[in-house]
Amino acid sequence: MSFVIIPDASCALTKDLRERFHIPAYVKAKLMFPDGTEHDADLDWEEISADEYFRSMAEDKAIYKSGMGSIENSIATYEQFLKEGQDVLVVSLSSGLSGNYGLAVKACEALKEKYPDRKIIVVDSKRYSGVIAAMIAKADELKQEGKTIEEVAEWLENNRNRYHQMGPMDDLNFLCRTG
Repeated sequence: MSFVIIPDASCALTKDLRERFHIPAYVKAKLMFPDGTEHDADLDWEEISADEYFRSMAEDKAIYKSGMGSIENSIATYEQFLKEGQDVLVVSLSSGLSGNYGLAVKACEALKEKYPDRKIIVVDSKRYSGVIAAMIAKADELKQEGKTIEEVAEWLENNRNRYHQMGPMDDLNFLCRTG
């Protein structure tokens, strides 16, 4: 059976990488700008350039707040593929960092009733950003080798703790301000 891999916006995959790894869509999240306006968290940086975003945090100490997308957006994103007869493998941001995993599970539960013959599997990556991108790359590799949706999901769940991530901090400003 054909299936698609759908991450959420936390995966940090550029358009080129999404194409390379056969990612047809992703679930957008929300981003609250320092002025209080809410925008879609967009992997293609259409609302604000990456340079402007990071410069404003470094120079102005601007604080952006991220949040989950809506269940309606999640359902719409998954359903477009279910309607086409494809199964859906969702890879979410760590449940320890966000409610994205829970949102994905609720969206998938709502769709299982409408599409009882389709498979919808949600994997909690237990990771964030670049490591989710690495997991997506591996998931696509397994899919291209002919693995089933269940086999790919099982591999991700069995190996997610083998991915490690860390990074340097320029200063402690944001940790102090946001806890």
